[in-house]
Amino acid sequence: MTARTPRERSNLTRLEAATVQAGKPDPARTVTAKPGAARPTAAKVDAKALKQRLQQVSGVKRGPTPADEMPAIVADNGRKGRRSIAVYMQPIAKAQLDRIAHEHHKSIQALGIEAINLLFRHYDQKPIA
Repeated sequence: MTARTPRERSNLTRLEAATVQAGKPDPARTVTAKPGAARPTAAKVDAKALKQRLQQVSGVKRGPTPADEMPAIVADNGRKGRRSIAVYMQPIAKAQLDRIAHEHHKSIQALGIEAINLLFRHYDQKPIA
């Protein structure tokens, strides 16, 4: 029960004042349910239909996420069967790459593969790195 100011208390009716003083809830404001009755719930919303409707209204076209397009990696054999490439960059760019790897808990190798696959997609090629 919330504390009322003296002004609010003076505006109460006699019945309300009596129930407040007795510490009982106001019967006019109390809703009682039958024992075992289901609790009222909000209307169920179809999330998929709502999402489709929002996309139609917004006009934004969204394609599949990069994770959906990524090929499944069956087994990682380390370097076996792979070719090495080297990229020379400014020290500040390397520091930024290290920071991204640390923040996202990924290795430089994983970020490189992700970057190459994004490059392949940009040029309409299969992301096979």
